[in-house]
Amino acid sequence: MFELLDMVPEVHLYDYFDPAYLGFTILTMMLVGTAITYNNRYSNKKSSYFLLAALFLALSDVNFFIAFYLDMPVFYYPDRFLHIFSLGLIILFWIKPLEFNYIEGVDTEV
Repeated sequence: MFELLDMVPEVHLYDYFDPAYLGFTILTMMLVGTAITYNNRYSNKKSSYFLLAALFLALSDVNFFIAFYLDMPVFYYPDRFLHIFSLGLIILFWIKPLEFNYIEGVDTEV
């Protein structure tokens, strides 16, 4: 996180760049942590879709950072691919119905 911040050229730096970058990075880490916790708790296909979507969004953000701030335009391609793929996974997470187990008449989520 700090290594990428140190690599940004002076052209792209502005007054609030450091706090904005650090805040966005912390929010991304919280999203991935929440997705991992959700997947560990429910351990079904729906939680796997959310976990993969969060990971692909984080990777997409890293690729965008490298493409834009480090002036390597070839990284725009994986950025867009990962972003579109993660949006598809979010849609699958959204439309996947909840699965229930019927054990002795008690509804428990799988």
